[in-house]
Amino acid sequence: MTTILLADDHEISLAGIKNALEAMSEIKIVGEATNGLSAIQLAKELNPDIIFMDILMPKIDGIEATRRILRFNPKIKIIILSIFEQNPYPARLLEAGVSGYLPKNCTANEIVMAVKSVLRKNRYLNPVIARQLIEDGNQTQRSSFNLLSLREFQVALMLIEGKTIQLISRALGIKPKTVADHRYEIFRKCNVANDVEFILLAWQTHQLLGFN
Repeated sequence: MTTILLADDHEISLAGIKNALEAMSEIKIVGEATNGLSAIQLAKELNPDIIFMDILMPKIDGIEATRRILRFNPKIKIIILSIFEQNPYPARLLEAGVSGYLPKNCTANEIVMAVKSVLRKNRYLNPVIARQLIEDGNQTQRSSFNLLSLREFQVALMLIEGKTIQLISRALGIKPKTVADHRYEIFRKCNVANDVEFILLAWQTHQLLGFN
């Protein structure tokens, strides 16, 4: 029996995933989490084979939850199901070790395909996302945001949300000085001097927001 944990704070999304998985035999949904912190706790308690993970969740986001879960149990297969279909989200999460990445508007059949693929120890990428990753990999000029490390990318997202260094420190479980160091590197790589310039750059490029 393959056990699955669902982590998403939207009831409609949870219902859609459950409906898709109900068509599969030998599948058991063992838990549901509505924030990143409970996803980590349930992953430790239930030790599921697969976790469907949203990115934007309360308390701890899906990126940090993924990092922590794979740190204590790298055998768990995590499939991202998110509204963010464009880089740098897919690339950063693949770097973090996720086993699959799907857009939230995917079909029930694709959810089933993703589960079957990761159970065969393969990664599954939605075709549109996979094509974009290939195209981005062929570009000689990359966005400044694509130069950020995974941790810098997390900090960047929180800076855009207006979070202070202290709040970011508590959310990620790292020292305030470490957050400040990441902030310095983010600004250096993006060639900006302060928070205002950085937020303007993010909105102008739309790289962090998943829009064309």
